Amino acid sequence: MEFKCLRCGSCCHEYEFADGTNFKRIPIFPEELDELEAFAKDKGILIKFLEDVVFPDTKNKRIIVVTYRIVLEGLDKCCPFFQVSVGCMVNKIKPLACKAYPLAQKKIDAYTQEMYLDPYCRFIECNESRVRKAATENIKTLFGSELDFSTRLMKKNQEIILKIKQLTVEGKILIPDKVSTSDLDVWFRTWDRAYIKDL
Repeated sequence: MEFKCLRCGSCCHEYEFADGTNFKRIPIFPEELDELEAFAKDKGILIKFLEDVVFPDTKNKRIIVVTYRIVLEGLDKCCPFFQVSVGCMVNKIKPLACKAYPLAQKKIDAYTQEMYLDPYCRFIECNESRVRKAATENIKTLFGSELDFSTRLMKKNQEIILKIKQLTVEGKILIPDKVSTSDLDVWFRTWDRAYIKDL
């Protein structure tokens, strides 16, 4: 048995989590944004992207944007690229985070990393016992390409963190430890944006 997306859209919707929160992030890296915006414009899809993970660089008076996120609007709080009849309309250019779904990985230390499966994924719900058994035996068998994308996503995030630390040590940027809400509000309205890849 291999993972097969059921195109149900459960991963494209905001839903209430077990802890009572209902905020869902679909992170978009700046290099993914242009293609998604162009597709949306070509197809007449109304979509909003918000800056998501950002760092204020007080030395150069700019906001470093690491990722954007898709705003899930409407009554169903759904990604605008999802259609019930076809599933994901941007399947060929979808973000790395979506390609990795339903897997997520987190590096704990040099020798340990944790892997998570989204229990809200319909495929996992429908095949819970088989997924649990396969996952303990060999997750590569069940989630081959998703594991690859998940690993790439984890490495990309690690590279970004390392680059920020390196730029900080070299004195090229300064990320403050504490920021007041009022200062941050002014900075967001007045400072230019920069991307990690350009620094």
